[in-house]
Amino acid sequence: MLLLTSVVSVSRLTRFFLLVWLLSLPFWLLGNTVDSRLLPGLPVSAAMVVCPALAGAVLSLYDGGATEAKSFFRQVRDFRPLRIEIWALASLMMPTAALLSWVFLVMAGDPPPDFAASGSQVLLLMIVFLAAATLEELGWTGYAMRKLLSTRSIFTTSVIVGAVGIAWHMVPLMQADRDFGWLAWWALGTLAGRYLIVGLFVWSGECLGVAIFFHSMSNLSWMLFPVLGSHYDPKSMGMILLSFAAIAYGTLWRNQRCNRTRKPLALADKSSFLGDQREREMTIRPYEQTDLDEVLAITECAWEPVFPLMREDIQDYVYNAFYPNGWRARQLADVKATCSDENTAMWVAEHDGALAGYVGLRVHPEDSMGEIYIIAVAPDCQRQGVGTALMDFAFGWMRDKNLKMAFVETGGDRGHAPARASYEKLGFDRYPVARYFKQL
Repeated sequence: MLLLTSVVSVSRLTRFFLLVWLLSLPFWLLGNTVDSRLLPGLPVSAAMVVCPALAGAVLSLYDGGATEAKSFFRQVRDFRPLRIEIWALASLMMPTAALLSWVFLVMAGDPPPDFAASGSQVLLLMIVFLAAATLEELGWTGYAMRKLLSTRSIFTTSVIVGAVGIAWHMVPLMQADRDFGWLAWWALGTLAGRYLIVGLFVWSGECLGVAIFFHSMSNLSWMLFPVLGSHYDPKSMGMILLSFAAIAYGTLWRNQRCNRTRKPLALADKSSFLGDQREREMTIRPYEQTDLDEVLAITECAWEPVFPLMREDIQDYVYNAFYPNGWRARQLADVKATCSDENTAMWVAEHDGALAGYVGLRVHPEDSMGEIYIIAVAPDCQRQGVGTALMDFAFGWMRDKNLKMAFVETGGDRGHAPARASYEKLGFDRYPVARYFKQL
């Protein structure tokens, strides 16, 4: 198996966040010297909205050349047809939160003035905020979130991107004379809003347009509350958005957590007396630390029939060198290390609350190649489409990264014959390679 020589995604994210801040410095300095507003509540430093997209473009060009840079910008066109409820949530969640905030203020005895914007003003603001949201989300979602979601959950991704975004916004907000209380409640609402964006992004099959639309409606709802944001209340909005996030977690994507793929499989329902084939839903999601025990259990069971045959087909000195303490100790240690390896994107297949299998993926950019570093399916889920689903997911994951070919390595012994047959059935071509050992 090859070692990954590319720069890992975590370091790329660190460079992205740092570059966004570096590019924003001139805008922050300009905001300190020019005492004017682009819009009420928006100092000139708010023009830094161009920075996330610019940082993503620069790093895409640097890391992958013109091809990756073009792919980065092509995301802007991603307003694909989706289920109506996804677009409805992206469009209406923030206006609904603003309406509930208005009701809250009225009930609290502090009613805001009547809505005063004209139709043309609303249309102009919508265009402006749609453009601004596109520039921001192209960087935050199209670059940072895509990379984070390859190895992290919706919640973790939301916290990382949300926290960086909150800190990034602090300078222009302070230049707009926001006090500590306003900033604290705004930060809470923004973090909850980011969780909703990430969840909708995943639920939509990673449609960037959903994130852009949600963000633009968030800014529009603020600016129209009810007169150019004059009575916007971050406290009530923060509590409402936090409630929305809790409801979304409990109802919409609780069971998928951070899955980027949901596909129904006809798996035998063993709880059925007749053992009939029922359509059950399998989720492929990123590995989490709490999955380790199940992953190790699958590992031991999946390789149980492999190693006795492998033991008979290779020389004693080779086997003893690789497995001095037995195959279980070595295999479990290797898998455990792989699960914590930042160079490997681990994904698990889950249905009915239990893991059915897992796959570990790596990227070799120098060869434009993705590697299926490890894959295993629980014995009681084998021959039911789980392995094929994991492989199909791996191919899609690699295509998303503009890789040109997939690579998998397995043994040539009798124990690995089923694996070789599966890979050849999926269209893999066998590479003529020879590996020799000599006892010294």
